[in-house]
Amino acid sequence: MTILMSRSLFGRLRDLIFRLKLRVGFFRFKNIGECPLCGGAKFRPVSSFTQKFAVIHIEQCVGCELILQNPRLDDQSLLRFYRSSYRRAHLGLKSNTDKAFRSRNFEREVRRGAYIYEYVTKSGFKSGGNMVAEIGCGSGGILTHFQAMEDTVIGCDLDPNTIAYGMEKNLPLVVGSIETLLPYAGAIDLVILSHTLEHFPNVRSFLQDVKTLIAPDGMIYIEVPGINNPRFTMLRNAQLGHLMYFNLQSLKRLLRTCGFKNSDGNEVVQAIFRVDSIQEV
Repeated sequence: MTILMSRSLFGRLRDLIFRLKLRVGFFRFKNIGECPLCGGAKFRPVSSFTQKFAVIHIEQCVGCELILQNPRLDDQSLLRFYRSSYRRAHLGLKSNTDKAFRSRNFEREVRRGAYIYEYVTKSGFKSGGNMVAEIGCGSGGILTHFQAMEDTVIGCDLDPNTIAYGMEKNLPLVVGSIETLLPYAGAIDLVILSHTLEHFPNVRSFLQDVKTLIAPDGMIYIEVPGINNPRFTMLRNAQLGHLMYFNLQSLKRLLRTCGFKNSDGNEVVQAIFRVDSIQEV
């Protein structure tokens, strides 16, 4: 009973703090006037979800049918959110010293890494001496499988406390986003974006930067919540950090407009992309 009450109290305090940050302008919302996929300016409402600390509005682009959050947190607010509040708001982190959460989350990442490793090797990735980078790596558990196969790994994430936990496990991680990986331009054989792409506000420019990282014959593994996945429900997946919602078709369309070609995919969604050399000419 005491544990249940403390968890309930923690949740109420967390939600109160978040609502106060919204009220004082620490977190601000902005309306999206242009679809990040097709550039269209007309949207139709899909649904709204009242979470304990905010109302999330989901809309659909009339032109290309991409589903997105509108309005959403503005770019500066998103940075603040990911650095300090995301894992508390949505994943259950109690404090920066919550080692039980850190351990559970790391093991979850390790399990995810197992099926990612299996998927990319079936799609032609060969471990042993390659370079693997993960953007939005959390504490780096996914990378452990590739490190064990003697690949060179590096990961980045905006949350410094989460990065610190992974570094304690001797993983080469850095605080930041894709800019921290630009020194490795043209040298990365596999870029992993596992439940990351849907969080980026300027997704096209981000993907253009990703393209500069990839070595000849390199690939990107992308995994996002798939709206055609039978296990997907908007109620379960709607959160402040999820700016867009994809199926395989809309993901392929986005990547195609950024100069990538698809070589494998499903409606989970998991997909492999490579730089389209024909578009590059």
